[in-house]
Amino acid sequence: MIWPGFDRTLTAHSIYGLSVGRVGDTMVVKRGCRIYPVFWRLFLANFIVIAGSQCLAWGQQNARSKELLHAFEQGTPFSFVYGGKPAASFLSSWKKSETVHPLADGRTLRTITYQDPVTHLEVSREITLFPNANAMESMLTLHNAGTQDTPILENILPLDAEIALPAADAVTFHHVHGSVGSLGDYVPVDKRLDASTPVEIAHYIFENGQHKDTFLPFFNAQWASGGLIGAIGWTGQWMVKADRSPRGLELKSGQQMTNLTLHPGEKIRTPRVLQA
Repeated sequence: MIWPGFDRTLTAHSIYGLSVGRVGDTMVVKRGCRIYPVFWRLFLANFIVIAGSQCLAWGQQNARSKELLHAFEQGTPFSFVYGGKPAASFLSSWKKSETVHPLADGRTLRTITYQDPVTHLEVSREITLFPNANAMESMLTLHNAGTQDTPILENILPLDAEIALPAADAVTFHHVHGSVGSLGDYVPVDKRLDASTPVEIAHYIFENGQHKDTFLPFFNAQWASGGLIGAIGWTGQWMVKADRSPRGLELKSGQQMTNLTLHPGEKIRTPRVLQA
């Protein structure tokens, strides 16, 4: 690139709307039609410090994001109630098996199945890993492999997790309204989470039987050292609940209400939840 009045070709870059080039030991910054000389070495030194610290921060956040998703993959960040008892109280006593299948585009499908030795209910957690995108998708499938109706299944959530965070870390929950034909359609919401102010969004919000609001099935939980983006794949009445606890951030997502029994051979699945 050649700027008028300069006797040599400059290698120019765009930084925050500025064109930046170098002549000898002088840095020249062009904004619009005005040209500002800057000391090259001083500018370069500051740029390296800023860019280096920013890259380091990005690298640290990316590493923490991978650690968080790895914990989700290896743990049991889901929940349901079976016969009046929470799954966390008995799941470790069920028979556990796993299969792994490679998929297209470098993806991997892990299926972890838990089977009740008494009622033969099978709960399978399907995890699709996207290693190139640092993301994963999870879904639960429940199948009655027995010969009798199952006890009552309720509060089935494919995502039920607590993320450990320092108490001083502020958490902002970003989400977006849907459309109900009002001035608030598609308005973004940035809600700071406090222990006394949890946030719950859902496909439809009703008040006294009337449809008052709706939300898009996406969220972005952000804190100082990282964050988590989520998307819910479900056309029914999905929900996401975020709550700041003394230990960290509690996230729940799935079908808003479930209370059912499965007849022999019946199978159901939950919404898919993508985390990145």
